[in-house]
Amino acid sequence: MITRIPQGERDAAVARVLAVFAAFPDAPITGYERHTLRVRPLDEDDRHVAAAAYAARVDVLVTGNTRHFPPETFAAVRHAPEVLTPDAFAARLFAADPERLLQRLRVQVTARQLRVPDETLVTHLPYS
Repeated sequence: MITRIPQGERDAAVARVLAVFAAFPDAPITGYERHTLRVRPLDEDDRHVAAAAYAARVDVLVTGNTRHFPPETFAAVRHAPEVLTPDAFAARLFAADPERLLQRLRVQVTARQLRVPDETLVTHLPYS
């Protein structure tokens, strides 16, 4: 996937991926390739995403591109994750435990302030 990113943005993309892997050591999904023919997203370029979601047996697939993952995507497999937008997922997290979500957002803002000193909780959130 990093090969599709414009040359000038690759270093930042690689750094972001490495940061995710460092923060979430279980994030890399392996062995998903054998499931690529069993899942059917609308866009063939998303087949690896659907296959990895199935291989990891995730309960929720969070994507800003939900229209590419209709229910038929997972019709041929036993476990179909729920497909949610980032906003819907955040709303669910907030409904379940608002204080915990706000605490985690504050941690993110504090870490980001090392690079962006003017960052606040309000400016950190999209659409603010």
